[in-house]
Amino acid sequence: MLFRIGLESNIAGLLRQLKRTTIIWFGNIVFSGATAYVTSYFLLGLAVIPSLFVAFALTATSVAVSASTWEESRVINSPMGELLVDSAEMDDVSGLILLVLLFAIAPVIQGDTEVNLANRLIEEHHT
Repeated sequence: MLFRIGLESNIAGLLRQLKRTTIIWFGNIVFSGATAYVTSYFLLGLAVIPSLFVAFALTATSVAVSASTWEESRVINSPMGELLVDSAEMDDVSGLILLVLLFAIAPVIQGDTEVNLANRLIEEHHT
């Protein structure tokens, strides 16, 4: 649902509300990411790297139910509906970017400075 709404997103509407959307996006990322990290690291006892994966993965929103309800009520194209969709899109895109960056730097954080994915995959396949 959100993917379809994203494809139909109104870029001009996003640009008009960019300041408000950015504030909401930043709050969502910080609150959900920090809550997920604290929970996984301190309460569940996971290590730093797995806790970061949990935190970054949970920064992406899940507003498909509310978006479909807003669409059925025909208010998804209202300023508030656009704000909902725009902030959700920003959350999801930034969540993916954060995860990609973490996948790239996690081996380095763990001390593997010679990261070569192709060689590692070949070595693991032959063992």
